[in-house]
Amino acid sequence: MGANSNDNKKRPGSERPAPIQQRWSRRDFLQTGLAGTAGLLSAAPADASGASPSAITWDAEVDVVVCGSGAAGSAAAMAAAHAGASVMVLEKSAAWGGTSAKSGFHIWIPNNHAMNKLGLKDEKRACLQYMAEHSYPQLFDPDSKTLGLPEPVYGLLETFYDEGAITVNKLAQWGVSEFDVASLGYDHIMSVDYNENSPYNKATVGRSMHPVDRDSVPRGGAYMVNQFRNRLLEQNVELRLRHRALRLHLNHKQQVIGLQASDQNGKTINIRTRRGVVFGSGCYSHNKRYIDQFQMNPVMGSCAAPTNEGDFIAIAGNAGAQMGNLSGAWRAQIVLEDTVKHIATPNAVFWPIGDSMLLVNKYGRRCVNEKRNYNDRTKALYGYDANRAEFPNLITFMVYDKRCADLYGGRYPIPPTPDALNHVAQGETLAALAKELERRLAKYSAHTGNLKLDPGFTAQFEATVKRFNEMAINGVDEDFSRGAFEYDKAWHAMQKPLPDARWPEAVNPDNATMHPFQDAGPYYAIILLPGCIGTNGGPVINRHAQVMNHSDQPIAGLYGAGNCIASPAANAYWGAGATIGPALVFGRIAGERVANEPVKELS
Repeated sequence: MGANSNDNKKRPGSERPAPIQQRWSRRDFLQTGLAGTAGLLSAAPADASGASPSAITWDAEVDVVVCGSGAAGSAAAMAAAHAGASVMVLEKSAAWGGTSAKSGFHIWIPNNHAMNKLGLKDEKRACLQYMAEHSYPQLFDPDSKTLGLPEPVYGLLETFYDEGAITVNKLAQWGVSEFDVASLGYDHIMSVDYNENSPYNKATVGRSMHPVDRDSVPRGGAYMVNQFRNRLLEQNVELRLRHRALRLHLNHKQQVIGLQASDQNGKTINIRTRRGVVFGSGCYSHNKRYIDQFQMNPVMGSCAAPTNEGDFIAIAGNAGAQMGNLSGAWRAQIVLEDTVKHIATPNAVFWPIGDSMLLVNKYGRRCVNEKRNYNDRTKALYGYDANRAEFPNLITFMVYDKRCADLYGGRYPIPPTPDALNHVAQGETLAALAKELERRLAKYSAHTGNLKLDPGFTAQFEATVKRFNEMAINGVDEDFSRGAFEYDKAWHAMQKPLPDARWPEAVNPDNATMHPFQDAGPYYAIILLPGCIGTNGGPVINRHAQVMNHSDQPIAGLYGAGNCIASPAANAYWGAGATIGPALVFGRIAGERVANEPVKELS
């Protein structure tokens, strides 16, 4: 069985990880020697080993190896350990928890126990219709038995619905955490699904959940990955930091019998896995080669953990895995200056904060409902202008006034004071603000594709603000329907303005998401780039989380979950937690399944 907690302290590379903080230092990631793309591209070829199994010297032996310590990997390791398997977790970074550690750790779980307690119904057929319509609109047929989807794809959605609530209950039974229906800030408004206006969405609130501690206080990612780590240690799971998976060992039947990895000193080691390997190793957001190769639309940065370089794509591909959704990502806008300063941006602009605020493009025009969810809002900015052969809305400018700066200061990306962070441009007039934006774009031209404002930007910008003010007074956004949806209202209300006597509350009761700009400056702007919180393509799995080969057969002993695989949701963000929810569910399924695999023959 796996090593005990004392062994974890003594074995080189198997130290007990330190408690997780909300952020990692740059040094932590550079210690892996893998931050950025250089590590992946300079590594030994990540193919299935061509060595004869009988000739391999095994440095360790366990039932199951799990690669990655975020939500997917931790759930897999917990499930495998509770099923009686000996388990080793390899984490490439010097820090525990991956991107999950910096997340809010909301999880989107249909028909969960908490919403049932509130009397909220989430019938299976309607929920599957909502998911299928949002994820696969080009295939969706509401009257088809499989909703128009290929059976394997439908099977992933059905399994997620069936197993979601079971997974949440097991996490509680295992002592990881309880979960409750997620609320949005001060008024305890329940989190609204990201496409609540779909005619097939019959349960628009209640599916999003967040972890709570013993005092029922909502907690986030740092808390959750620590909970996982502590429970894994109690289950005698061996945890190894600074260990990177390199390739799989296969026997003559093409079954997975082991894993080759590099340890904390860069030494190559071989780990015998009697039953199999589970990958929960994250996305490829920080592999520039893959970003350039696979992404159809520009991705100019990511807030995923810097070690997310898509290692599983090459590792599984060389074992014969089929790939899916490689052009996909969970989209979000990011601050230009953050991409300059950080390998991984500390945050993304999930919500452009404020009411006297709007987004304009290089022509000075609004181009989107600023209050829609980050994934769909960012996708909307990829609209291509065939006449000009450009993406006119790719880079946008979040503009707001002094009132907005004062009332919403300290809510990212608006700093506590306008000069607190250098990503804020300022001008006493809208024309002066445009001049400052031009200066900043010239300074950071290498990070923006040499973007320049259109010569008519200032005149159009002033006209855009004038029209916005008129619509804000009337309470109706005639251009983009801002504030017309329950999502817009609920998520805007989450960030209540600060009490400030200088700015008495004067919000149109018909549309609180909009407020006229002040007649006099100063005015402010933040440059936003198209980014992601993670890509979501990779090896294709079936409903058992088994990785599939090109003959649509599972590769024996190989499993995946999370952002390292082809997402069951494709590119749809169903609601808050639609990334971590499936990661936990299919991670748990993978762990239980692999623990019950037969022992593979070496030869």
